[in-house]
Amino acid sequence: MKTFVSKQFLAKSGIALIIGAVLVGAIVFHTAELKNRLNRTQASWSAFSEHAAPLNEHLADLSQALGYGGFIHHFKNYILRRDPVYATQASQSLTQAREALKSLENALESSPTTSGATGEVWAIRQILNSYREKFDAALLQSKDMSAQALDDIVQIDDDLALASLNVLTDLIKSEFAQRRTDSDNNITDFSNEISIDFAIALLVLIATGIAIWLLRRMERMNEQVLAAKSQVDLLIDDAPEAMLFVNNDGIILRCNTEAVTLFEYDQHELVGMCIEKLLPKDLRKRHVHHRASFQSKTGRRQMDEGAELQAMTKSGRLVYVEISLNHSEFDGNQLTIAAIRDVSMQRKIAHELSNARAQAENASEMKSAFLANMSHEIRTPLTGLLGMAELLEMTDLDDKQTKFIRTLKQSGRHLETVLNDILDLSKLEADRMELCVEPFDIAQLTDTVQSVYGAIATGKQIEFKLQIADEIQNREIYGDVDRIRQVVMNLVGNALKFTQSGGVEVMVSLHRNPTNRMDTLRIAVHDTGIGIPENALSDIFNPFTQITHKRTRNNGGTGLGLSICQRMVEKMNGTIAVTSTLGEGSVFTVNIPVKTAVATPNSTAEASTTAPKLRLVEPIKMSILVADDNETNRHLIDAMTKAWGYEVEFACDGAEAMAKIKAKAYDVILLDIHMPKMDGREVVVWARSAGCIKGRVYAFTADVMTESINEYRMQGFDGYVSKPVDWQALHSLFEGEPPADTRNTSVAVFAARRA
Repeated sequence: MKTFVSKQFLAKSGIALIIGAVLVGAIVFHTAELKNRLNRTQASWSAFSEHAAPLNEHLADLSQALGYGGFIHHFKNYILRRDPVYATQASQSLTQAREALKSLENALESSPTTSGATGEVWAIRQILNSYREKFDAALLQSKDMSAQALDDIVQIDDDLALASLNVLTDLIKSEFAQRRTDSDNNITDFSNEISIDFAIALLVLIATGIAIWLLRRMERMNEQVLAAKSQVDLLIDDAPEAMLFVNNDGIILRCNTEAVTLFEYDQHELVGMCIEKLLPKDLRKRHVHHRASFQSKTGRRQMDEGAELQAMTKSGRLVYVEISLNHSEFDGNQLTIAAIRDVSMQRKIAHELSNARAQAENASEMKSAFLANMSHEIRTPLTGLLGMAELLEMTDLDDKQTKFIRTLKQSGRHLETVLNDILDLSKLEADRMELCVEPFDIAQLTDTVQSVYGAIATGKQIEFKLQIADEIQNREIYGDVDRIRQVVMNLVGNALKFTQSGGVEVMVSLHRNPTNRMDTLRIAVHDTGIGIPENALSDIFNPFTQITHKRTRNNGGTGLGLSICQRMVEKMNGTIAVTSTLGEGSVFTVNIPVKTAVATPNSTAEASTTAPKLRLVEPIKMSILVADDNETNRHLIDAMTKAWGYEVEFACDGAEAMAKIKAKAYDVILLDIHMPKMDGREVVVWARSAGCIKGRVYAFTADVMTESINEYRMQGFDGYVSKPVDWQALHSLFEGEPPADTRNTSVAVFAARRA
């Protein structure tokens, strides 16, 4: 967004810049003066150092020529030894001392030194003259004079000469040190002042910059206030909802473009209008009280808090709206801001969705009814088909006929399995399969698996193992044992189907979770079968998926079992996975979260009492009633039960069954659900209420949908016998050994619910 700088900001910024520039200029001028003084001081010191340097050299030459290494040393050696060599060396040293003194004197004349140095030079010159006289006197003396006598005549006081040299040296060094100290102090002072000037200049520049920044910030704040006001205006005008600003008298003070579009008024017509004019006529008086009530309170009202509201446009058209109200204040006046959204289209769509949902639910119900009817219509003739095959198998047959009968039975049972799979898949897809979470012992799961598939494994001459971990054997598990058993039996059945050598092993374990109340029930099914190709692992759980492999073509199946297993496990919030190596075998692993508890000592006994027990009697003394309107079914049951040694009474409809139950107490009653005059549900409800049932009553039905089974349980049935009938299971029921409730049997007994 382009920004504009005001003239007021430019004027204030210019003043700040001028003040800063003046201060910085003064500081720069002062700094320049200090810099010049610093340069002069440094030049003066350099000049002094240049002239003072020869003084030290001349002093060193004088000390060397005059001291113990010079004239004094050679002269004393001459006194002691009277050796002309020492006399020559002494004369040379004295000459060098005079020359050094002359050079020192000349250097002192051109150097700014103290007056004391000149006096010391004069004293040294006098000493040199005295040394010259004594040296000349010593040269004139007889060579036979003793050293002591000669020393007494020309004795030299060397301390005086050396003292003068030391004094002169100290004077020059002191002068040099003082000059150096003064110069260093001046240079330091000038440098500090220059640094201070730089710091002050920097502070002035920073202060000037801060001042300009503050001025600019104030300028931008003003710009933001103006931009915010402009943006608010744009937001109000471009808001997707109609916006109305209403005072406490109900007068519209402001509106946006969407309000003009919604209510079909021009902006100048809406501003100044009473808000009640936008409502249906029959609501205007009541709205005045509602408006006053809202204005007297605090807070806001969201759009979804109101009931179904309508507004009226200029043309008199009524539209459905949602309204959100909020309090505001402008120029000291209390306002109510109303955001109004046209939801007429949404109402229409919601109505259409409601109709579509109703149609979908109706279609789902029709699908369920269709599946239930198809199940009944397929299972009923299938009962006759398999029953007749059973009866025919009991007659005298040759080997070829026996083979035909067994093939017929296998085909019928396969058709029943396909039907069960389709029903289960349909229920899972519609999310209509309900779980029954109850405590159970792991033996309830494993005993059936062992009894059903142990014999199959023996027949195929392969090994079948079922191992239960120690940590699970003494615990009660809370879950749907029937669904878990169905998953396990499906996996074990597949494993046995595709395993021709080696064996199948089932391992059941419990993985405790100390940080969570839920443990994990893990069931792993290992086989040494044909394995699954790697490219098929990702699709193995899809419906109607089968492995296309030359070694699997003769195994049959619908391809629904694993899909049903996966969906059942996921229904129980668990997971199922598979690993496989082609030609070596597969491992299916199921993990299901469950609650567990320590089993009480009498839990096994209590569990065994949950299944109702039939008293064991002689077959000819057991009273059995079968009510079924299908003549084929009655004929089959009659033939089968007579072969077992039982006498069975029959009823052709519900009314006849009710009359027989009222007249006689039966040990076992099989009631068809769908019968003319009165169905099996009505019969059992009436018989229970009348107290006419002394033994056990079972639903004899082809409808084994989950919801139907739950209805049988609630209506007073002790279990069910599904069609087509598993004759061996039915015979076990008559013998007092009711099987467990699994998909692999058509006879199930519910847990006892009555004392």
